[in-house]
Amino acid sequence: MNGRSTPSADGLGLVEKQMERKRRKEIKEREIVESQIEGMEMVEEEYGIKQMPPTDVVKYHDLLEKTWGWDRLLPYKCVSWSDYSKYLQEYYRRNAGQLVPGAAPATGSRIAALADICLKKEEQLASEWKSRMKSKVDMMLPSKTIILSCLIRERAHSVICTAGGNFSDGGNFSDVFSAALLCISKEADLTCELLRRGASPSDEYLINQGSEIRMCSLSLMNCTSCLSVAAAAAMLGAAKEAERILRWMSENNMLLDIDDDEIPEELNHSRIIRIRTLYAMIDILLKSSFAAAGNKIDKEESASINGPGGDGNGIAADEAANITGGGIPDVLKPQVQKKIKDSKKKDFLEKLWGWERLVPFFSSIEWSDYCNYLEEYYRRNALKFVAEAAASQNPDWLLGPAASQNPDWLLGPAARAVIADVAKSCLEMEDELMFEWKIHVKHWPDEILPVNNFIQSSIIKERALSLCSTGDKFSVPSIIAFVCITKEADLMRELLKRGAKPTDDMIQQSSVIRMCALGFVNLKIASAAALVGIAKEAKTMCDWMKRENRVVAFSMSAPSELEEARLIRIRTLDFMISMLQESSFPSSEML
Repeated sequence: MNGRSTPSADGLGLVEKQMERKRRKEIKEREIVESQIEGMEMVEEEYGIKQMPPTDVVKYHDLLEKTWGWDRLLPYKCVSWSDYSKYLQEYYRRNAGQLVPGAAPATGSRIAALADICLKKEEQLASEWKSRMKSKVDMMLPSKTIILSCLIRERAHSVICTAGGNFSDGGNFSDVFSAALLCISKEADLTCELLRRGASPSDEYLINQGSEIRMCSLSLMNCTSCLSVAAAAAMLGAAKEAERILRWMSENNMLLDIDDDEIPEELNHSRIIRIRTLYAMIDILLKSSFAAAGNKIDKEESASINGPGGDGNGIAADEAANITGGGIPDVLKPQVQKKIKDSKKKDFLEKLWGWERLVPFFSSIEWSDYCNYLEEYYRRNALKFVAEAAASQNPDWLLGPAASQNPDWLLGPAARAVIADVAKSCLEMEDELMFEWKIHVKHWPDEILPVNNFIQSSIIKERALSLCSTGDKFSVPSIIAFVCITKEADLMRELLKRGAKPTDDMIQQSSVIRMCALGFVNLKIASAAALVGIAKEAKTMCDWMKRENRVVAFSMSAPSELEEARLIRIRTLDFMISMLQESSFPSSEML
């Protein structure tokens, strides 16, 4: 006896039978796909209609090359993720050469050249939007698109700076970063062309979809998981379809109506590829490491419903200007707000309104006067706001004279503990919001909003995790941005729990505010003051719902406190978008 167990003949026979069954099953599956392809070829020969092959064909590269080829991405549907991700890797290998822009050989840096192209495309898009807007108070803004352009510009600019400005060094960037920049640029191109050809900014499906693809690409830039090649392939495939639609509009000199039954089958394929690829990108995003629920911050280590395209403000700004009756204090009326510009009358403002709640911006106030008011509001509220958000750290030192001497920065180990607490709260609230969101959005419809919030939450988590990696000096406005994001997430979650729909006006508004806060992370005092004010109103609404055990509903009988909160949020959001746009695209005229 040698102590080893010898497989019996019966055992070997069982294994062989299992292998034979598996082989026969694989043969049968291939025969089914071949039969489907034969049927497609007959239809094409008889009627001239080229159909998409079944997605299972991705398992058989010889059949795929014959029936579909490697130029266009075959969209994800009814096939295992394992098989589809292998197909994506091969698709990327065959198409990655298209990531090298014409400027790359001359500049010596592919990534920097792509970033430069992306930056210029976003500037063109911002200009195109601007030319279609009379005023931020006269028409509903495509707010998320404007804010997204600002976020993309910030990222592209940082890439150029990292590359040394002269494009001599591409830095440590992955191919997924390159694919994201290319995809964003192509989608910006497509949106510009749609607008130039008369597409409606508020309800054009391709514009809304392009915005989501750009946002998802922005979030996937830092994907470092094993899915990074799949992510790059998906974005490359989406970019090629955007280019295909652009080419068709140029050749036919007309706007593409994607809902037209008479559009060429090639463009109908583009429509299907884009929507399914967007969902594949979101699936990758949710699977990737920085979006996983396992991301943690160790505190001890300090590590009314709008239609599609609405901006979430819910009511037109001219209506907002007229709802100052019904118990709303005089300080919210434009004619009284003129007194803000007189610094000697701060005592008047304090008696009439106080410094706890923000006085919203009205067009009757000079921009510079309102910014001065915001600086004073910041001085009186910022550190207290941060201290309340990190109460578990007992940050009484934030309220002392030493901290107030430099209210823009927090220093040292105690500050690191506060930062970790804020980041941890943000991550936990994002998880809670997405848990609630999935209950109400079980199947993603064609509408954009439910998709948007999954992507948005992923970007927020990524940024929150990076908040603690900035040494021992921390920007108070950056901390405030994440506290505001957390407060808005809490409001959205509470609204959903109390019966609000995912498309509800207030939820859309919170979504826009959260995006705007992301854009304010690196801005200064005035923007931080606006975030403090708007977050306080979110808390007011949230506390009211918890206390009354019902959803907020605005009507003539609504408590004046809630009507005030509503007006403050509407007006302050308009101001925030103006500020962000001016910071990112200084050539834009302030309105």
